[in-house]
Amino acid sequence: MLAFAKAIAKQGGIVGGGLAAYRNYDYALSEGTGTIYSAMEDPEHEKRIGEDVMRKRATETQLRRLYPWTLIGPQIWSQLPPVPRFDPMPTVEDFGEFKLLKAWPTLCEPRDPAFLRGTRALREWLWPYTIQNPADHVDNDPVD
Repeated sequence: MLAFAKAIAKQGGIVGGGLAAYRNYDYALSEGTGTIYSAMEDPEHEKRIGEDVMRKRATETQLRRLYPWTLIGPQIWSQLPPVPRFDPMPTVEDFGEFKLLKAWPTLCEPRDPAFLRGTRALREWLWPYTIQNPADHVDNDPVD
């Protein structure tokens, strides 16, 4: 998967991206393409992806959101302030011209409640450099 992501990133024109695990193919495809499938019957997911689509132009200069593993292009990386201390502390690896920010030890869905709880401070730090989809704001995290 990482080799595939690196090959895609080498094509150029990519600002950022994400690696995550999804409950099924339709959810993964929806996240990647911005397409909603009526068979999914998940209003929260549909609303979040719909917001992504409305903010598509912003993805030319900003990250979509924090993923368990987020690819950050050189343009955005150069704008970020130094990574503060977080608990758990993400790792940052060189990934060609990109940085690979491993925010979570395992791949999971971007709206996984444990991931959201564990990355709250990291998502707040990264928020100004994202498309700022309201569904991704820490105030809209799922309640325990």
